Amino acid sequence: MLRNNKLHFYFLIFIFFFVFFISSTAPSVYWFDEGEMITALANTGLPHSPSFPLFVMLVKPFIFLPLGSIAFRVNMVSGFFSALTLVVLLRIMDLLIPYSLHNRKRSLSTCSILILPLFFLCTTDIWWFQSSRVEVYTLNALLSALVVYLLLDSTLSLKKQICIFFLLGSGLANHTLLFIHIFPGCLIYLFIQNIKRFKNPAYITTAIVFGLLGLTVYLYLPLRSSLNPVPDLGDPETYSGFMLSFFRKRSFGKFFGNNPAQFLESFRIFLPRYFNQFTPVAVLFILTGFFYLLKYKFKQTLLLVIIICVNIAFGLMNRNFIDNPDTMDAYFLNTYQFSTVFLGSGLMLILNQIKNLARTLHSRNIYCLRYFLVVITLSIPFVFWIHRYPENVLRNDEFPRKFGKTILNLASPDAVVFTGYYTNTHFILMELVYVEKYREDIAIIDRSAILHWHRYENYIKDRYPNLNYPLLFLQRPENSNPAGYLLDALQNRETLEKILKEYTSLLVESNLTDHPTFWMSSEDDYLFYHRLVPRGPIFQISQQQSDSISEFDNNIDSKIYHRMENEYLHDPNFLKNMIAKNILASQFGKMSISFYNSGFKTWAETELLRANQIYLLPH
Repeated sequence: MLRNNKLHFYFLIFIFFFVFFISSTAPSVYWFDEGEMITALANTGLPHSPSFPLFVMLVKPFIFLPLGSIAFRVNMVSGFFSALTLVVLLRIMDLLIPYSLHNRKRSLSTCSILILPLFFLCTTDIWWFQSSRVEVYTLNALLSALVVYLLLDSTLSLKKQICIFFLLGSGLANHTLLFIHIFPGCLIYLFIQNIKRFKNPAYITTAIVFGLLGLTVYLYLPLRSSLNPVPDLGDPETYSGFMLSFFRKRSFGKFFGNNPAQFLESFRIFLPRYFNQFTPVAVLFILTGFFYLLKYKFKQTLLLVIIICVNIAFGLMNRNFIDNPDTMDAYFLNTYQFSTVFLGSGLMLILNQIKNLARTLHSRNIYCLRYFLVVITLSIPFVFWIHRYPENVLRNDEFPRKFGKTILNLASPDAVVFTGYYTNTHFILMELVYVEKYREDIAIIDRSAILHWHRYENYIKDRYPNLNYPLLFLQRPENSNPAGYLLDALQNRETLEKILKEYTSLLVESNLTDHPTFWMSSEDDYLFYHRLVPRGPIFQISQQQSDSISEFDNNIDSKIYHRMENEYLHDPNFLKNMIAKNILASQFGKMSISFYNSGFKTWAETELLRANQIYLLPH
């Protein structure tokens, strides 16, 4: 009966947290990679490398739910995986943490105390934000928690070990982080548990076979890529393109880019961020729980510590962390979720010590103190919830979608829009055009993809056959290396990027006569400095040169800007959204730099003033 009651208890916990995350889920497309992920899931396509085949296949059924927009259905998936992860963490604590030094019987009342650490975790900015919009990281956290749960099971039968190897293989098809974070600790733990198994060839063979069986999920990539879906990036239908996606060679170098001095600087940045997420009080509980478990569950504690240390070390070696720590927070989810186990252990230890003291002294006041401590502990995540609610609840945040629609509305019929490097704009426009079918007459071209994906030329030709394409790409041999024949010839990435930027210029010039052409500001605005005419947050590329561009109506941009003010600059949801304000202010700031370098200082001052006004809006 107790077993059935616990199953019901776990189910109720899942429902509670799932509803909690749904209440804060973004209703439409959001910033970062989300627009690309929604488009890939809606069209069963292939997002950027490594294309996340496991995530795409698991999430696809959610598209058909009769709930809200497609974007909302996809966004709620992160909350679904996050709620499941919290249940698995509760089960891990239920198995691992001694409830009392004298009485280790498990009951629902004692198990319910372990919900408190879950409240701490789900109200951290990092976990809450990742659970409110679509990304692969909550699924990665779920798979990590499942592997650890199977490892910590007291029996650890051969069947469970086979499941572990299969999860590690298939988890690699979700994100590389799973294998890197979990495998070292998994291997050491299995080695400590029973060294003899590693001397058995049959055991090693079984582990490899089921690990490879999990990797068969990657076969989805070439099969689906052969049908040219939207998006279809990385060319995985060819052997070389498949290996590039599998090993993620395009971005793997950034994972280990920090030298020792930069690593220490990254650690200096990470440590206060960790304390800020849990608060110093919770960190004190975490340290207490760590030493408590270390005494009674040494091997299991060692497993968790190895996973946390590998996760932190790997994240801090990423060369992007120092400059953009906010965008790298998702890489540390395993650190936060397994720290929660120590948090639960420390909390249980303190409560048990108070309980034992009350029994020894036969004092009712001590019992009152124990319940008072429970109430205080409960109040901490509740205070977090109130304080962090405005920043993490995305259910009313329609600004990214409005921003994308503004750009599309500014473009003329049959226009070509070149989006900038390292911005969120392209993925938002992709979702609007390919999922919502909004302004399908417009061709959107990602300039960064021209530099980084050799097959992007074929991709845009399939999407937009009416555009004119220069000869530079058409001259490439059919059987050339997937990194590009220019790279083979030059063996110099800087020269390659220079030539491909020149190709971008040629692509613009080839279509300027037949199609209105628009340009999102970026670092290569120098290609058209004297031909950029402002249209709100974007430029239109003019065929006229600098000697006559001043004849354009200088009031056009002001009219568009005032229309934007009426639409969302006075929207309270926009005013409290620092991400949105930073992105829009950055866009006008880049436009200001472009005008200044072009010699149009009056327009530069106007755009800079707008950037400052947006950034300084009250929140």
